[in-house]
Amino acid sequence: MAIEQVMGRLAAAMCPIVGEQQVSTGDLAAWGGDASQEFALPGLVVAPGSVAEVAAVVRLATRAGVAVTTRGAGSGLAGGAVPQPGGLVLSMARLSRIVELDAAAMTATVEAGVVTGDLQAMVEAQNLFYPPDPASLSWCTIGGNVACNAGGPRAFKYGMTRNYVLGLTVVLADGQIVRLGSKTHKQSSGYNLSQLFVGSEGTLGVICEATLRLIPRPAARATLTALFPTLLAASEAVTAVLHSGCQPCAVELMDQATIRAVESVVHLGLPLEAGALLLVEVDGAFSDALAAELVGIQHICESFGASALAVATGDEERARLWLARRNVYHGMVAAAPNFYLEDVVVPRSVIPQLVGRVAAIAVETGVQIAVAGHAGDGNLHPCILFDGSDLAQAAAAKRAESAIVEAALALGGMVSGEHGVGSRKQPYLAAGVGDPAYALMRAVKRTLDPHNLLNPGKVVTFEQ
Repeated sequence: MAIEQVMGRLAAAMCPIVGEQQVSTGDLAAWGGDASQEFALPGLVVAPGSVAEVAAVVRLATRAGVAVTTRGAGSGLAGGAVPQPGGLVLSMARLSRIVELDAAAMTATVEAGVVTGDLQAMVEAQNLFYPPDPASLSWCTIGGNVACNAGGPRAFKYGMTRNYVLGLTVVLADGQIVRLGSKTHKQSSGYNLSQLFVGSEGTLGVICEATLRLIPRPAARATLTALFPTLLAASEAVTAVLHSGCQPCAVELMDQATIRAVESVVHLGLPLEAGALLLVEVDGAFSDALAAELVGIQHICESFGASALAVATGDEERARLWLARRNVYHGMVAAAPNFYLEDVVVPRSVIPQLVGRVAAIAVETGVQIAVAGHAGDGNLHPCILFDGSDLAQAAAAKRAESAIVEAALALGGMVSGEHGVGSRKQPYLAAGVGDPAYALMRAVKRTLDPHNLLNPGKVVTFEQ
């Protein structure tokens, strides 16, 4: 049977389950890519409205042998939400309910389509705190965050998404619904299956609901900015801050190219002549303690040549400073026709070495590389800027991408700190984790998705 006939019959079978308006077969270009700039045109888009509907859709797709790519908001940067050509996109947009907010237990159970920023605002109104804060938090969704184990600036102090997942509701490849974990903040009962699905990027099952751990909201926050003459000086200051005993909430780094790109889109009056900018945030229960901590951080920064240090304590002032960091992606969009926003992580102690190696790679390949990232936890985002219509530039950009990943691995790092593997980093994963671990990942994939229909081509290659 021709693929067009298969998809036509599948679409017809989906309509009674989710409603005719939730099944799309026409112009599907908007569903073919994510923020990675990769693209493939799907053959069908289905938007279920409940866990039961997700299960029914996945069951029918499996029986028809059609690949299923689960999609949240499409904010991913590793190609994880790019579908198989002609495959089925499972949109989770309609699963957007806050199932339960239990302030006493300090937990929230939410559907996969809940926007991360909306959840944060809701729990903070209850004087609670959900720390994970990816740059796209105003539009990315909890399901996608869990699937990619998203991080963000605050991961330095508070950890990644996985540190807040207590339980999940997942639909497996055969359509079976499984509920994993619980609302308890301590769990030691059998295998930790919830965490198996965190970071699995839709390759092992469809994440439909998450029960999340909340913590008390910090009563006081302050943000410090410091300008440095060079990127290397800023990165060395980061290492010194980490060894000083201070415990910032976030330590963010932007080089001169990034500062200029961001300023071109947000017009904040950022200093274009600065070699680098550090953004350091502290938080806690008492403002007096934060003030003392900031004094220590300021002294360290000054010892590495920092100038124009400024501290913001008010919400509006702090939000303005963070606006620069959260618009790095948009700055890169404006800076070049094409770019690869990389995501590598190394041990904190070797951040300066990675910064130096990236600078050398830019010279070796002849492409411009802007650097930003979460320097506090060793997670940098070198951005390779190029013109894809120039074949020589495009080839040089690919060489730079490979060289950056190889440099991170040589320094004891990994291929991704928070964006996930997707299709972009899939070729490098085996080298990063080692052959035995990669073989084990493949075995898990074969067990849970024996027909390779859940987001195929992502994370691991498949062998029957």
